[in-house]
Amino acid sequence: MRLPMKSLAMLAVVGSALASPAREARAALIIAFEITGPGGAPVVRQFAVDQNPPTAIAGYTQINETTALPSQVGILTLADFTPIPGYTVSGSVQTQTVASGAPGSLNILDTSALSITNNTGGEVIARVAISGTDFRGPIQTANSSGSITWENAVGSSINAGWYDDPQNRQGADAPNAAATDTPGILVHSWIDTATAIADSGSTSGSFAVSDPANFSMSLGFTLTTRDADNIANNSVFARVVNRGQTEIKAVVPEPSSVAMAGLMTLAGLGFAWRRRRATA
Repeated sequence: MRLPMKSLAMLAVVGSALASPAREARAALIIAFEITGPGGAPVVRQFAVDQNPPTAIAGYTQINETTALPSQVGILTLADFTPIPGYTVSGSVQTQTVASGAPGSLNILDTSALSITNNTGGEVIARVAISGTDFRGPIQTANSSGSITWENAVGSSINAGWYDDPQNRQGADAPNAAATDTPGILVHSWIDTATAIADSGSTSGSFAVSDPANFSMSLGFTLTTRDADNIANNSVFARVVNRGQTEIKAVVPEPSSVAMAGLMTLAGLGFAWRRRRATA
């Protein structure tokens, strides 16, 4: 089959169009949490949405993030807060990066906290969900990691999960259950328990997934901390520092792009072979 130069040029244009990324869609980034104090009371349920759009989630109260600026889209930062007396969360940051669509570009969802202090005199359970939508495929592999450091928190624990949803459903917004709303498939889980006054734990892994188009990711964890004594608001307390989770997925070439690249390569080889014959 002979392909004239005009046909080759047309193939090049089509191939370039197929390979170029689509315009980025802005995704929704939400964190929801439920904090249960010693003995089961009080229970505080709150949530925050990137850029602070007024949002209603049944059973939860919206709080504002501190980075609601156009230049800070995709960064959800909470001011230091004390949801129940004696329990303080500092430096809570969640970020979402949507891939450009080019092969190798990265989709990232992460969550971190600088410190969580329990000086309540008892056990506090925090259930937390973080979710973002409209990440860009196609994706074949999910990469995950998590870590935590324990200070004077023997018996405290974290139970964490990483989720992938090819249906692109929003998490962290289910009525009366937002703090445990992590749609999709659990791709990685991890449990760590403090057994010494200075302790730490970490995890990581890579897992096969199938996200042919836009998808969502969610991170969830239950953090149980035990105050180091039975006295509230004194100089003896349990603390978590540098808690973090991340999920990363790299875009792979679309099948149509791979096929077009192969066709262009064959066409180019054929053209070069004909020129060589013509000059021989």
